[in-house]
Amino acid sequence: MRKMKKAVWLMVILMICVSPLLAAREKIVVYTYDSFVSWGPAAALKEAFSEEYDCDVEYVTAGGGKATLSRLIAEREAGTNNADLFMAEVNDVPRIANYDLFLPLTAEDVPNMASVPADLMAEGLNGFVPYEYGYITLTYDTQAFSTQSPPATLEDLAHPAYARQLICEDPRTSSTGFSFLLWTIAHFGEDGYLDFWRSIRHSLLTITQGWGEGWSLLTHGEAPLLVSFSTDTAYAAISGDPLRYRAYAPAGEGYRT
Repeated sequence: MRKMKKAVWLMVILMICVSPLLAAREKIVVYTYDSFVSWGPAAALKEAFSEEYDCDVEYVTAGGGKATLSRLIAEREAGTNNADLFMAEVNDVPRIANYDLFLPLTAEDVPNMASVPADLMAEGLNGFVPYEYGYITLTYDTQAFSTQSPPATLEDLAHPAYARQLICEDPRTSSTGFSFLLWTIAHFGEDGYLDFWRSIRHSLLTITQGWGEGWSLLTHGEAPLLVSFSTDTAYAAISGDPLRYRAYAPAGEGYRT
């Protein structure tokens, strides 16, 4: 799978005005995206953290990653923000670069940072701790595609055979959707990506606010294709699903995030 951009996108934790005496606090407030709470490991992490540090964890979400970021910035401007941590993606950095939100962190503050590969670190960005990376790909319902193959390339998404079969996330509110938008720009170029989006308008069932809503539509049979992650098959296996929903990379291509 080839990278679509040299500058990698990393999921990161943005450290927002965290007290040095964090362990002494009664509660830590984490702003994050909704699928991390509804589908992800939020509950398990909360339980483990609370037991080890005698500290409660409260998750706050306003929907997708970009929607939660909008809430964070609005509260920051109003002087009402209570966030201790913000979980987001490096692609959000340009938007928040003008806001004084983050405490500088080093490997001395977070010892595990020393084990993070150098190419995953964002040079010159303080307060950012990479915790995972992967690829934006497509995920399909194997039952719906039992008699035909899913689109082999991004270009194939425009074929009439895939009319109303694709679920995308809104790039204005969803980090997943924004990743897919950047993928199409990298693939088709700044002069061609809008033509691609016009070509697939009949293939779109809907554009959701976030990944969680899209996954729910996929798994309830509303449409058989979803813009999602290369790890979806592994997630399905861990959650006990019989691998009905499988991630794949059209033309062996994905967008690193």
